[in-house]
Amino acid sequence: MLTLQQLIQLNRELRASLVSGWQIHKSGPNDGKYWPLFHLAIQVMRKHEALELLAERGFGQEAGMLLRSMFEATVNAMWISKDLEPRIQRYHAYQFFSAQQYRDIADKHRLANYGSKPKRETSEEKTIRQIAEEAGWKEMKKYDFKKNQYWSGKSLKQMAEEVGWLNRYEVEYKI
Repeated sequence: MLTLQQLIQLNRELRASLVSGWQIHKSGPNDGKYWPLFHLAIQVMRKHEALELLAERGFGQEAGMLLRSMFEATVNAMWISKDLEPRIQRYHAYQFFSAQQYRDIADKHRLANYGSKPKRETSEEKTIRQIAEEAGWKEMKKYDFKKNQYWSGKSLKQMAEEVGWLNRYEVEYKI
């Protein structure tokens, strides 16, 4: 079991790795196609702060879940950065696939429990949704995503190995 100080140090190393990797692949925040990297970076930064707050208040062991989630987001960002264009497109398409799975579950739940469909959309809302769905479906169909499959088609362990973090992966999943 890691000590509190070791946990905080590992957390700081993860954050520093993401920030240094991010500097290499800097793009302006106005370039919309790179939003997944910004999203992952924000996840890591927020989890970093939450982890330190928990650890400082004596909840270091409970913070292990956040550390794993932070590790996963960092590995995702680093792996995407190694071959930016095709991987960021795949990640983006998977976000649509994942969101669609949640929408399907919500619709089934609503019908099963309330016997009703979602509220009626205005014609403008419907047009916007249809355009977004059409673009999302086109992107998603390029890849053969499956339920319960990681977005990259590789396991997190394989991705960690490709970015040189296999040892960190093994430490993370022993915590």
